Amino acid sequence: MSTKRPLHKWTNEQIARFWDHESQFPERYWSNMHGKRIARRFKSQIKRSKKILDYRCGDGSLIRQLAAIAIENDTTFMGYENSEATNTVIEKKLGEIKQYSGRISNTTLHQHLGEFDIIFCCEVVEHLYDNELNEALNNIHKLLKRTGKLILTTPNNEDLTRNLICNPIDGSLFHRWQHVRSWTDSEISKRLGLHGFVNIKTECCNPRWWQGHNITKSLYYKLTDRTRPSLLCIADKLN
Repeated sequence: MSTKRPLHKWTNEQIARFWDHESQFPERYWSNMHGKRIARRFKSQIKRSKKILDYRCGDGSLIRQLAAIAIENDTTFMGYENSEATNTVIEKKLGEIKQYSGRISNTTLHQHLGEFDIIFCCEVVEHLYDNELNEALNNIHKLLKRTGKLILTTPNNEDLTRNLICNPIDGSLFHRWQHVRSWTDSEISKRLGLHGFVNIKTECCNPRWWQGHNITKSLYYKLTDRTRPSLLCIADKLN
């Protein structure tokens, strides 16, 4: 990415401060805008699963949508977040959902190894530098069952320069939504393969197309909105 000014290097403290602020506007979150759609997209898999995790679950919006799909099943849901501040928000939002069975953090991760049929990781990997990315993918691999499946979304081949903002303190540039990397289908497939995932399938798509069994509505959106802003990736755990 070519820029005249240096790119800002985020610290963990700055990232936490940024998202503490953004948490006041949950309507901006991807999971609030598209959570219901991705739940519809994977309705049959969700209903067949016993335990599902949302990795880096934010304010819990996606879990709420996933649980609504399986409200008549015995499927249970958990969220992974390592922020205690975020945990307060999650518990407030999901406390009344009977299928929700709590949050995992780094300190409790070892208690849930090999436990989950599906792990959703939506709009996360574009925010992570190499060390955090490797940790996240390793964690997901450990938490999945031997026959488990990862469902991952990220912006599709995003042009990061289109959302750069100047930091008035030092003149560096940062992405409006704190994205630090862009992914293509081949790049995400290669990275997942290095972390023990197989049968990797990618799809450049638009979440507006995911309308469940409403074929007419899905076709309408495919015809009227052909943009493909999202990259959907589905992968199995290597046994």
